[in-house]
Amino acid sequence: MRFFSWIASFFFLLSLANASRILYYLYFVGIGELKFKTGSGILLLFCATATVLFLVAGLIGSVLSGLRFLIMDLRSRLRNLEMSQKITPFDIDIINNKNNSV
Repeated sequence: MRFFSWIASFFFLLSLANASRILYYLYFVGIGELKFKTGSGILLLFCATATVLFLVAGLIGSVLSGLRFLIMDLRSRLRNLEMSQKITPFDIDIINNKNNSV
């Protein structure tokens, strides 16, 4: 999450700068000048979209990382349960045959 949040914050600062530029031209420039800068608007749209995408990517990465830790914990608990009850794992004969043949 930290990596994607740094990238998202960079794009957020760029979009904030572009938004302030657009607001400046809309409210503080004289009547005779061009009010809206199209390039700044397109760049603002791109930066805002990139900010949201990187935040979502960071959140999905955090969720997947948490799920990975939960699965690792579940596997270790299941292994401990099988070892305590002396349950042989499925397809253990394939592992034994490979070790005997080498």
